[in-house]
Amino acid sequence: MIKRLLFVISNSSISGAEKQLLLLLKNLNKTKYNFEVCCLDQSGSFTDAVSELGLTVHVSGRSKKYDIARLIFLIKLINKNDYSCLISYCYSANQYTRMASFITGKPNIACERGHDYTSKSIENFLIKVLSPISDLILFNSKIQMASYKDHVKYFQPKTKCIYNGISTNDIGDKKKLDEQIQNAY
Repeated sequence: MIKRLLFVISNSSISGAEKQLLLLLKNLNKTKYNFEVCCLDQSGSFTDAVSELGLTVHVSGRSKKYDIARLIFLIKLINKNDYSCLISYCYSANQYTRMASFITGKPNIACERGHDYTSKSIENFLIKVLSPISDLILFNSKIQMASYKDHVKYFQPKTKCIYNGISTNDIGDKKKLDEQIQNAY
C-alpha cells in the first residue's frame, strides 16, 4: 500500500530547511509514497520549486504571526486527503502540525532545526506543551538534540539525529532512503 505523506513547512522562500526538503522530495520513491507539500505562508520561491517538481503544493496564506486560520486550513487538508503521516519542518510548522495531528489523530514527525531551547519565551513554552504530540522528533545535530533533552525534560517523544534531516549519503540508493523513511515511523 502506498503511504500518503504530507510535508508541512512554514516558509515560502528557499533557505536551509527548504533546500533539504527539496532534495528529499526529488529523491523519494514515488512508487512507495504519494506525497504533497503544505506551505503555511504565501506562495514564493519554495512553493514554485515544489510545483516545478510536478508535486501538489497547498498554500494556506498567513495574515499574522499566530493565525488560527492556518490551523483550520491544515486540519481540513488532512481530513480531506487522509494522509498516513504528517512531517513538519521548523518551529511554526511543527507547532501547527502537532495541533493538527492531535485533532486528526494522524502521526507526526517533527523536524527541529536550529532552535534555541534555553530562553524563556512563548515559543519554548509551546514546544514544551506540544512536542509530546509528535511521534518522533528529528534533529539535524546532536548538540541541538541534547539541548532539547536538557530543556524539555517531561514527556519527551522518541528522538533521532539525522544530520540535515536526511542522510544525503543514501540519496543515490533509493532502497536505503526508503528504509530511512520507513524507520522514522
